[in-house]
Amino acid sequence: MRRLDFLPGSQSPRDASLTPQEAFAGILLVTVAGDGEASSEQTAAFVAVSNRIQLLKHQTTAEFNAMMEKLFGILDRQGPDALLERSSAVLPPELRETAFAVAVDLFADHAVEAKKRKMVTALQQRLGVASDLAVKIVEVLSIKNRGS
Repeated sequence: MRRLDFLPGSQSPRDASLTPQEAFAGILLVTVAGDGEASSEQTAAFVAVSNRIQLLKHQTTAEFNAMMEKLFGILDRQGPDALLERSSAVLPPELRETAFAVAVDLFADHAVEAKKRKMVTALQQRLGVASDLAVKIVEVLSIKNRGS
């Protein structure tokens, strides 16, 4: 996934602190683009989730594009760890488990390979999701996506 997959124009990203909406989207962005690779399916899933999540779905196209420009700026300049750290620090506690589940669902469509396992562990730790709950979430999403 490249910035151009989302944004038609190029604006200078801001380094201001993140809003809860940006934090939620930042966690999802790290999930699909943090390693520099994202399939067209992952890109489509990211957009679909963004349109479905109550926190994000009421944004205008301009607001969504500005948010993505800001998040890609952080990702490009500071890397996925910095974006995950900044996002998890701002995300309200009541959204942490939800963000974890949605992020895991973005790449739970196949067996969780070693690279993805590391991401799941990093997300779980950064978001403070209890280990037993994280295991349940991964198991349920693996079952959900078996037929995909």
